[in-house]
Amino acid sequence: AVEFRKLYDKLGLRYTRKIEMIIEKSSSEKNPVELARGRQHSIQLNSEETIKNWKSRLLPGEIEKIYQITRPIVDRYYHPGDWE
Repeated sequence: AVEFRKLYDKLGLRYTRKIEMIIEKSSSEKNPVELARGRQHSIQLNSEETIKNWKSRLLPGEIEKIYQITRPIVDRYYHPGDWE
């Protein structure tokens, strides 16, 4: 929630308890990691685990290609180990 608060502040938006609750509900570890069939418009996923899904869906060569293409930007935000 701290990162969202910083983002709201930077954008000049009001960060309320209601907004915090919506964010928590939408990204809770109690939420599924993947969407069920027919639920493609759901926004309630386990954010912490979902972010790792691509590692099991892509081949090593695909991951490397994406990393090389996005590297100029990605290196500002992620550690190289995040791609392993």
